[in-house]
Amino acid sequence: MRRSYRDAIVGFSLLGGVIIFSGLTLWLQGVKINANTWTINANFKDASGLAEGTPVTFRGIQIGTVKKITFTATDVQAKIRISNDKMILFKPVSASVETSSLLGGDAEISILSEGDPIDNISFLPKDRNCSPELILCEGDYITGNDLSNISKLAGDLNKFI
Repeated sequence: MRRSYRDAIVGFSLLGGVIIFSGLTLWLQGVKINANTWTINANFKDASGLAEGTPVTFRGIQIGTVKKITFTATDVQAKIRISNDKMILFKPVSASVETSSLLGGDAEISILSEGDPIDNISFLPKDRNCSPELILCEGDYITGNDLSNISKLAGDLNKFI
């Protein structure tokens, strides 16, 4: 009887270790089971400086990150994960790639919402009855403006000359 208790303790310890290791691995990869996030897609002609994990800001506050970047022959698409499922962005909405200085630095995506706020809105971006004419809904596509920095300006000036 004494040996069975010891075997049970060893078995439960191993099982606990496997569960903790699996949870830690998923956490490090950014997988969230009960997440309050939603995604949008931004299309850019040039996405210089962007990478997975690049911060996304709205009015100077970080609201999310770039989840995935894919490209085609005509544009670059950034899948953006927004961290707050109750954040409402009124249309028209656009995105721009910016850096912390003219000489470069870390790139970030800045979301610009130019729509007029509507009081007493009864739906959220993840809701089935989300109105894509009024607000940005989950999975929507927005246009992006390219990065303007000193090296791009020098290249444009070289083309002009």
